[in-house]
Amino acid sequence: MVYDPTLADVRAGNEVLSPDEPVIGLRVGKIAHAYPISVMGGVELVNDTIGELPVTVSW
Repeated sequence: MVYDPTLADVRAGNEVLSPDEPVIGLRVGKIAHAYPISVMGGVELVNDTIGELPVTVSW
């Protein structure tokens, strides 16, 4: 399980991930986070906060 994941802005993500990298996407209001499946495969659960909303993402 991951708590408080390290996030990168979209420009940094484009340098690390391929354009067709599958992700789990979550949007709350105007804030969006993408969790790459290649990372999620070894973790199963990520606890994060989007804005002020705590979320758990599962794969």
